[in-house]
Amino acid sequence: MSKLSQKLITKLKEINELLRSKVILDSFKRDFLRERLQEFGRFFYVEEMADNEVSLWFENKSLFGVDGSVNFTKGSLDRLIFFFQALALGTKGEQLWDVDVIVPLLQDKNEDFCLRNTHNKNIILSSLELNVAYNALKKWSPKMVIMDGSLAHFFLDNNSLWKKTAAKALEKGVLLVG
Repeated sequence: MSKLSQKLITKLKEINELLRSKVILDSFKRDFLRERLQEFGRFFYVEEMADNEVSLWFENKSLFGVDGSVNFTKGSLDRLIFFFQALALGTKGEQLWDVDVIVPLLQDKNEDFCLRNTHNKNIILSSLELNVAYNALKKWSPKMVIMDGSLAHFFLDNNSLWKKTAAKALEKGVLLVG
């Protein structure tokens, strides 16, 4: 990885201090966060394992990582093209892709869906990521799937697909983490 310039490091430290002064730290206390997150799942402690224990735990199954991205052309909103893609990549070379391309100019003018709204883009991306995770669970039954980001945002962005994916992970005995 490239080294960061000293100027960038200094600026980031300054921003960090400004953010710390503006954020109410009480709202980030561990117990408060844990209580809120209990609504979406459960916590359990995992002790550090030796390499051979990790290998035994994986039972010769894959670990999958799931991530997605959105890119778009420059221009006014109705002239943009949005490219969405998600990938589930396994440690044994398995991979599943899902993509979508949205062109606002070609969408129904009455449609109450605006890609200017970041949340709408997140819904599309979350749905693609959940789709590749679900299909990886179905096709390969990995030991673990690591989703990029909090599982809570998948729960909120596409609840029905989240429930389907979580149910498939439970059915197959796969650890689903975010």
